[in-house]
Amino acid sequence: MAILKWIITLPFIIAAVLFALAHPDTVEVTLNPMQEAVELPLYFVSFLFLAIGFILGTIVTWLSMGDLRKTKRAQKKEIKELTKQNEKLEEEKIELLKKYDFSQQPKIFDAIESDDA
Repeated sequence: MAILKWIITLPFIIAAVLFALAHPDTVEVTLNPMQEAVELPLYFVSFLFLAIGFILGTIVTWLSMGDLRKTKRAQKKEIKELTKQNEKLEEEKIELLKKYDFSQQPKIFDAIESDDA
């Protein structure tokens, strides 16, 4: 799985480095028209907006998966309860088998063997 991750990620890293090397120009960036503009390299501005998009996408994805996480927690809780219930029933079964007297029951295997003879 790690190899697949690198196969997908490595071309993007190479493309980002090539983009940065090909665009060393500076651009003026201002968020408030009343303030003085800041000069930054073009690749820095591009990577900044890519990073912001990545972070926002991650947050939106995480929020949209909330129902799935809630369902998973409920299923884990139900599995724990059912496991405890199963263990309790197994213990009850063992106790009932200990109480039951098998010596009074006819021997099924003996009856089958006597029919074959």
